[in-house]
Amino acid sequence: MTIGERIRKKRLELDMTLEDVARLIGVTRQTVQKYETGIVSNIPSDKVEALAKALKTSPSDLMGWNTSIFDQIKDTKQEILELKEMLKSTVDPIDRKDICNDIEVLEESLLDMNFIKNMEETPKPTPVSESGPISPEREALLKAVEDMDDETARVLLEMAKSIKKLREK
Repeated sequence: MTIGERIRKKRLELDMTLEDVARLIGVTRQTVQKYETGIVSNIPSDKVEALAKALKTSPSDLMGWNTSIFDQIKDTKQEILELKEMLKSTVDPIDRKDICNDIEVLEESLLDMNFIKNMEETPKPTPVSESGPISPEREALLKAVEDMDDETARVLLEMAKSIKKLREK
């Protein structure tokens, strides 16, 4: 599913018109329609944020970054089926070749997605430190620190050093 399709889906779920969304994000109805149809696919980040707010979702959901691998596989399979149906009614040899190429690309992507899904389903080993297995709490803390920006990590490190000094006293 493209960002345009996600915008349209959210807009319709909220029973909003193109004009409603356009007014909320400060663009024309035609611009929102171009976003939805993919004519404009490189939407400025400030507009993605405004769209997310107007559509009561997050920018990452609109961008499709929160889509599970299972949803991606389902969407890709559906797209392949739709292209195969389109192929049945297409007579122009050039169009047929383009559709076949699209199907081939999607099928290759599907293989990659299934590989990723299988990797995600493989049990991960229990993290171990020098003192033995890591508790779920410590593992969650390590993951949170891993995801932090440098400045936040620096501040947290300074706090930890201060706490350690206090404990030593």
